[in-house]
This record gives sequence, C-alpha cells and structure tokens, in this order.
Amino acid sequence: MGFLYARHLPLAFTGVDTPPIVFCTASLGNVKRVITEQAKSAICGEWFRQVRPPIVCHVNYQFGDGIALEVLGRTLRRFETPGQEIVIELEIDGKASEVEESWKKSSWLLGTEYRPRLISVKNPDVVTWSAAMDLKSAKAVQGVGVVVRDWPSASRRLGEIEPDWVTFVGGCTVMRQVPECLATMGELVTRQIPIVLSGVFEGGFLVGGNRLDGHAVRADDEAQRTFIAWRKAFVALCDGHGITPAHACIQFALLLPGVVAVQIDSSYSDRVAENIRSAFVEVPANFWASMREEGLLSASVPGVQ
Repeated sequence: MGFLYARHLPLAFTGVDTPPIVFCTASLGNVKRVITEQAKSAICGEWFRQVRPPIVCHVNYQFGDGIALEVLGRTLRRFETPGQEIVIELEIDGKASEVEESWKKSSWLLGTEYRPRLISVKNPDVVTWSAAMDLKSAKAVQGVGVVVRDWPSASRRLGEIEPDWVTFVGGCTVMRQVPECLATMGELVTRQIPIVLSGVFEGGFLVGGNRLDGHAVRADDEAQRTFIAWRKAFVALCDGHGITPAHACIQFALLLPGVVAVQIDSSYSDRVAENIRSAFVEVPANFWASMREEGLLSASVPGVQ
C-alpha cells in the first residue's frame, strides 16, 4: 500500500484516536456541487490511501437529505472496509426528542457495521444534551461532543456540560481570530477538553473562492476590500515560502493549543491528498515570523511561533 501518514491523538476518554483531519462528507451529499458516484468513491479512497486507520468521518443527515450517509455506507461496503478502521461522527441538529431517532436513522442508512460511534450536538440546551448523553450511557456511542457556532453563548453553555470534545465552526482562522472564540478555547485547554476546528479556509475564500460569510465578495465594498487585500498579501507570502494557502490554513489551526484535528470537506480527490499532506507536514520555520512582520498575524495568538 505504500507510505501512510500516521499521527493520532485521543478524543478525551472516548477510546477513539483521531488523525489531524476529520473528513467531512458534505461533498458526498452534493451539498456544494453535484459530483459523480465515481468521484465520490475516489474521495473516500484517498482517505485510506493516505492515512493509516482509523479514519474519522463527520456526517450529518442534512448533507443531501441522507444522500451522504447512503453513499458513505455503500462505498465502505464496496471497499470491504473493516468497521474498526473507520469512526463515524454524526452531527445532530435537532431537538432532544429527535436525538435518538437521528442516530437510529443514520445507523440504518450507513449499515450496522458502520453506525456512528460518536455524536455531536449543535449548540445544545441542557435537555438535548441529556438526551445525547443517554445514548452514551446505553453504550450506543462512545463519545458525545458539541458543535459551536454561537460565540456569545458558547462559554456559558460549555460551562454547564462536560463534552468529550468541542468542534468550533469558524471563529479562529489564520485570517480572523474572534476574541470570544480564543477565550473559550483557552478555557477548554484548562479543562483538558480536545478541540476540533472547522471552517479553516473561511468558506473557501482563503483558497481562491469568491464567497465570505455566505456572501459574494465585492471589491466595491470597503469592508470586504480589507479582506481581499489581506488575502492578496497572504497568498504572496505563501508563494514566497513555497507553500500553498491551504497548507498555511491547516497548519495554523493545528498549532493552536488544544486543537487535535481540523474538519475539512473536499469535492476533489486530489485536494484530499493535498489537505492530508498539509496536516502532517509543517510549514517553513520562518513563515509565521514573516506573517507577523507583514502585519498579517497578531503576536498574541497562542501556540503559533
């Protein structure tokens, strides 16, 4: 099989070790663009071609109304993938009454051998969290995490529960570091709760896309011109150091204290391999110093030297 990248860190006491990339499966559900079954198979194939198992995948029923789950289960069976070589994390967006049903429905679509061993709940209230923990108590899943998108209330919510890990969607990228996000991450480090970062490419903007925060970027918008100028300087600096913007984005996230993995989706199999390499190979030693010299990165960001 050749060389396989291998570096896994534990997700608290779940018994699951994760490589530095958690593979999101939105592309398998045609979320951003429709791709062929062959392309989807190639994407999944790259996971196992590049990384020593176990592989960790992030799924959500909303990825194409279950299409991603069906495709993933079908592909894993076609590959004859042993169940112990893949850990599936199911994100649940629903209310407390829907938690168990979402897990059962997803397990059915994936197949018993690949049913989710982890679940994560988006911005849960106490009741929803309790319903998720019931699945763990029943040993249906090995761990329960939290997905955070709402910064103002994140610290309060996380103070009321004890998640096995926390996934932050945006809030801390090489371009923008939300103070509330950094503060909450610091609290989690103190509590020894692992962190996964999603959205490290700023919705694709940092790797050449034309959308930011869900909107098309316009050069005639003064606020957005600042981001365009930042990206131009960032890309030039990456070129000067012989790395790609994606490499810098991924390595920045992984250097932050408490971060065990980044969650990334790609609808191109060759980019899967590139992203994996970026997670395992460090950027040149003087790159971050150059970022600070150019005024692209604050000296106060922890862990990035």
